Amino acid sequence: MNVKSVSCVHFSPTGTTKKIAESIAQGLNPEKIEMIDITQALRREGPALELADETVILAVPVYYGRVPEVVVECLSKMQAKQASAIPVVVYGNRDYEDALRELHDLAVTAKMTPLAGGAFVAEHSYSFSERPIAHDRPDEKDLNAAQEFGLAIGDKLKTLNSLADIESLSIPGNFPYLVPENLNMLKKFREVVALTPETDKEGPYV
Repeated sequence: MNVKSVSCVHFSPTGTTKKIAESIAQGLNPEKIEMIDITQALRREGPALELADETVILAVPVYYGRVPEVVVECLSKMQAKQASAIPVVVYGNRDYEDALRELHDLAVTAKMTPLAGGAFVAEHSYSFSERPIAHDRPDEKDLNAAQEFGLAIGDKLKTLNSLADIESLSIPGNFPYLVPENLNMLKKFREVVALTPETDKEGPYV
Protein backbone atom coordinates (compact mmCIF):
# COMPACT_ATOMS: atom_id res chain seq x y z
CA MET A 1 0.00 0.00 0.00
CA ASN A 2 1.18 3.51 -0.83
CA VAL A 3 -0.08 6.70 0.79
CA LYS A 4 -1.64 8.83 -1.94
CA SER A 5 -3.82 11.27 -0.02
CA VAL A 6 -3.57 12.58 3.56
CA SER A 7 -6.10 14.74 5.39
CA CYS A 8 -4.94 16.44 8.60
CA VAL A 9 -8.01 17.01 10.75
CA HIS A 10 -6.67 19.25 13.49
CA PHE A 11 -7.84 21.36 16.42
CA SER A 12 -4.98 23.75 17.15
CA PRO A 13 -5.77 26.96 19.06
CA THR A 14 -2.07 27.82 19.58
CA GLY A 15 -0.78 26.39 16.29
CA THR A 16 1.50 23.75 17.82
CA THR A 17 -0.78 20.78 17.10
CA LYS A 18 -1.00 21.87 13.46
CA LYS A 19 2.82 21.92 13.20
CA ILE A 20 3.06 18.35 14.48
CA ALA A 21 0.31 17.13 12.13
CA GLU A 22 1.96 18.80 9.13
CA SER A 23 5.32 17.22 9.96
CA ILE A 24 3.80 13.74 10.20
CA ALA A 25 2.06 14.27 6.86
CA GLN A 26 5.34 15.36 5.25
CA GLY A 27 6.99 12.18 6.53
CA LEU A 28 4.28 10.09 4.87
CA ASN A 29 5.22 11.82 1.60
CA PRO A 30 1.81 11.53 -0.07
CA GLU A 31 0.80 12.93 -3.44
CA LYS A 32 -1.72 15.23 -1.74
CA ILE A 33 -2.05 16.81 1.73
CA GLU A 34 -5.24 18.57 2.81
CA MET A 35 -5.38 20.55 6.05
CA ILE A 36 -8.83 20.44 7.67
CA ASP A 37 -8.86 22.98 10.51
CA ILE A 38 -11.67 22.46 13.03
CA THR A 39 -10.36 25.05 15.47
CA GLN A 40 -13.10 27.56 14.62
CA ALA A 41 -16.57 26.73 15.98
CA LEU A 42 -18.26 27.49 12.65
CA ARG A 43 -16.23 24.76 10.94
CA ARG A 44 -17.24 22.22 13.56
CA GLU A 45 -20.90 23.16 13.19
CA GLY A 46 -20.89 22.48 9.45
CA PRO A 47 -21.65 19.21 7.67
CA ALA A 48 -20.13 16.03 9.08
CA LEU A 49 -16.66 15.27 7.80
CA GLU A 50 -16.71 12.61 5.08
CA LEU A 51 -13.37 10.88 4.54
CA ALA A 52 -12.77 8.16 1.97
CA ASP A 53 -9.83 6.31 0.43
CA GLU A 54 -7.22 8.28 2.35
CA THR A 55 -5.07 8.41 5.46
CA VAL A 56 -6.46 10.73 8.13
CA ILE A 57 -4.26 12.35 10.76
CA LEU A 58 -6.49 13.23 13.72
CA ALA A 59 -4.58 15.73 15.86
CA VAL A 60 -5.74 17.49 19.03
CA PRO A 61 -4.19 18.97 22.17
CA VAL A 62 -4.83 17.30 25.51
CA TYR A 63 -7.22 19.09 27.89
CA TYR A 64 -7.53 17.63 31.40
CA GLY A 65 -6.13 14.34 30.10
CA ARG A 66 -8.85 13.99 27.49
CA VAL A 67 -9.79 15.03 23.95
CA PRO A 68 -11.10 18.63 24.20
CA GLU A 69 -14.84 18.60 24.89
CA VAL A 70 -15.51 21.18 22.19
CA VAL A 71 -14.39 18.85 19.39
CA VAL A 72 -15.75 15.50 20.58
CA GLU A 73 -19.17 16.02 18.98
CA CYS A 74 -17.63 17.02 15.64
CA LEU A 75 -15.25 14.06 15.62
CA SER A 76 -17.98 11.64 16.67
CA LYS A 77 -19.97 12.58 13.54
CA MET A 78 -17.17 11.76 11.10
CA GLN A 79 -18.03 9.28 8.37
CA ALA A 80 -15.27 7.26 6.76
CA LYS A 81 -14.98 4.69 4.01
CA GLN A 82 -11.78 2.79 3.27
CA ALA A 83 -9.85 5.29 5.38
CA SER A 84 -6.96 4.72 7.76
CA ALA A 85 -6.29 6.89 10.79
CA ILE A 86 -3.32 8.18 12.75
CA PRO A 87 -4.58 9.60 16.08
CA VAL A 88 -2.14 12.14 17.51
CA VAL A 89 -2.30 14.07 20.77
CA VAL A 90 -0.13 17.01 21.82
CA TYR A 91 0.38 17.66 25.51
CA GLY A 92 2.17 20.18 27.70
CA ASN A 93 4.99 17.97 28.98
CA ARG A 94 2.99 16.45 31.86
CA ASP A 95 0.86 13.48 30.71
CA TYR A 96 -1.71 12.67 28.03
CA GLU A 97 -3.65 10.20 30.22
CA ASP A 98 -6.72 8.90 28.31
CA ALA A 99 -6.66 11.37 25.40
CA LEU A 100 -4.92 9.14 22.85
CA ARG A 101 -7.15 6.17 23.70
CA GLU A 102 -10.24 8.38 23.35
CA LEU A 103 -9.10 9.77 19.98
CA HIS A 104 -8.31 6.25 18.74
CA ASP A 105 -11.80 5.13 19.73
CA LEU A 106 -13.40 8.05 17.90
CA ALA A 107 -11.53 6.97 14.76
CA VAL A 108 -12.77 3.39 15.14
CA THR A 109 -16.35 4.61 15.67
CA ALA A 110 -16.07 6.51 12.37
CA LYS A 111 -15.09 3.21 10.65
CA MET A 112 -11.45 4.16 10.20
CA THR A 113 -8.61 1.66 10.57
CA PRO A 114 -5.97 3.01 12.99
CA LEU A 115 -2.40 2.61 11.74
CA ALA A 116 -0.45 4.03 14.67
CA GLY A 117 -0.89 6.50 17.50
CA GLY A 118 1.44 9.24 18.67
CA ALA A 119 1.84 11.65 21.58
CA PHE A 120 4.06 14.72 21.20
CA VAL A 121 5.13 17.49 23.57
CA ALA A 122 4.39 21.17 22.91
CA GLU A 123 4.53 24.32 24.99
CA HIS A 124 1.75 24.28 27.57
CA SER A 125 -0.95 26.90 27.07
CA TYR A 126 -0.41 27.99 30.71
CA SER A 127 3.31 28.56 30.10
CA PHE A 128 4.70 32.06 30.65
CA SER A 129 8.14 33.63 30.94
CA GLU A 130 8.40 33.30 34.74
CA ARG A 131 7.18 29.71 34.70
CA PRO A 132 7.91 28.12 31.30
CA ILE A 133 6.43 24.70 30.54
CA ALA A 134 8.01 23.02 27.49
CA HIS A 135 9.01 26.49 26.27
CA ASP A 136 9.24 26.92 22.47
CA ARG A 137 8.25 23.35 21.73
CA PRO A 138 7.76 21.74 19.34
CA ASP A 139 11.32 22.61 18.40
CA GLU A 140 13.27 21.36 15.40
CA LYS A 141 14.03 18.06 17.13
CA ASP A 142 10.33 17.50 17.88
CA LEU A 143 9.28 18.25 14.31
CA ASN A 144 11.96 15.94 12.95
CA ALA A 145 10.69 13.19 15.26
CA ALA A 146 7.15 13.76 13.97
CA GLN A 147 8.37 13.55 10.38
CA GLU A 148 10.27 10.33 11.15
CA PHE A 149 7.10 8.95 12.74
CA GLY A 150 5.24 9.59 9.49
CA LEU A 151 8.06 8.03 7.48
CA ALA A 152 7.95 4.88 9.62
CA ILE A 153 4.20 4.57 9.11
CA GLY A 154 4.64 4.95 5.36
CA ASP A 155 7.29 2.22 5.37
CA LYS A 156 4.96 -0.04 7.36
CA LEU A 157 2.15 0.47 4.83
CA LYS A 158 4.40 -0.53 1.94
CA THR A 159 4.60 -4.04 3.43
CA LEU A 160 0.80 -4.44 3.47
CA ASN A 161 -1.65 -5.31 0.70
CA SER A 162 -4.81 -3.79 2.22
CA LEU A 163 -6.28 -2.24 5.36
CA ALA A 164 -7.46 -5.72 6.35
CA ASP A 165 -3.81 -6.66 7.00
CA ILE A 166 -3.45 -4.04 9.76
CA GLU A 167 -3.50 -5.44 13.29
CA SER A 168 -5.48 -3.76 16.07
CA LEU A 169 -3.52 -1.28 18.15
CA SER A 170 -2.99 -1.45 21.89
CA ILE A 171 -3.36 2.16 23.07
CA PRO A 172 -2.58 3.18 26.67
CA GLY A 173 -5.43 4.65 28.66
CA ASN A 174 -8.51 3.80 30.67
CA PHE A 175 -11.94 2.76 29.49
CA PRO A 176 -14.30 4.09 30.66
CA TYR A 177 -12.19 7.22 30.43
CA LEU A 178 -11.37 8.94 33.68
CA VAL A 179 -12.98 12.30 34.38
CA PRO A 180 -10.39 14.44 36.22
CA GLU A 181 -11.52 16.28 39.32
CA ASN A 182 -10.61 19.65 37.79
CA LEU A 183 -12.90 18.95 34.84
CA ASN A 184 -15.73 17.97 37.18
CA MET A 185 -15.27 21.25 39.05
CA LEU A 186 -15.34 23.20 35.77
CA LYS A 187 -18.56 21.47 34.65
CA LYS A 188 -20.26 22.32 37.96
CA PHE A 189 -19.04 25.91 37.69
CA ARG A 190 -20.53 26.20 34.20
CA GLU A 191 -23.95 25.27 35.56
CA VAL A 192 -24.14 28.49 37.56
CA VAL A 193 -21.78 30.91 35.79
CA ALA A 194 -21.74 31.98 32.13
CA LEU A 195 -18.12 31.59 31.00
CA THR A 196 -18.48 32.91 27.46
CA PRO A 197 -20.12 36.05 26.05
CA GLU A 198 -23.01 35.95 23.61
CA THR A 199 -21.84 36.79 20.09
CA ASP A 200 -23.38 37.68 16.76
CA LYS A 201 -22.04 35.22 14.16
CA GLU A 202 -23.30 37.41 11.31
CA GLY A 203 -21.29 40.47 12.28
CA PRO A 204 -20.73 43.33 11.57
CA TYR A 205 -17.07 43.10 12.56
CA VAL A 206 -14.77 46.06 13.17
